[in-house]
Amino acid sequence: MRAAAAPDDLPAAIAVAAGQDSSSGFDGLPDTAKDDLLRSIEVADPAFFDQLVLQTYNGYYTNPEVFERLGYETPKLAPPGAQPDLLDVSLLDQQRNREPFWKKV
Repeated sequence: MRAAAAPDDLPAAIAVAAGQDSSSGFDGLPDTAKDDLLRSIEVADPAFFDQLVLQTYNGYYTNPEVFERLGYETPKLAPPGAQPDLLDVSLLDQQRNREPFWKKV
């Protein structure tokens, strides 16, 4: 089994594979051809495909434009020297008052 391509090699490998079917690369393929290509990559090289999926998720969910579209606001950094708020221990009251769900031995 061949090792998965390094993350930097993923776009090039997909472009090479897509170039076999289209002169305009992956984007130029019809959706059904994109699906077929990705399925064939998944079967031919599962480790590579796992990295492709992982890097796709990483790229998508760390993109500030995606955050904006999802309505997610990144937490603001605390100013230097700031102390975190102490935990409001009353938040634990419901858990403290519930019946144990474990068996005592």
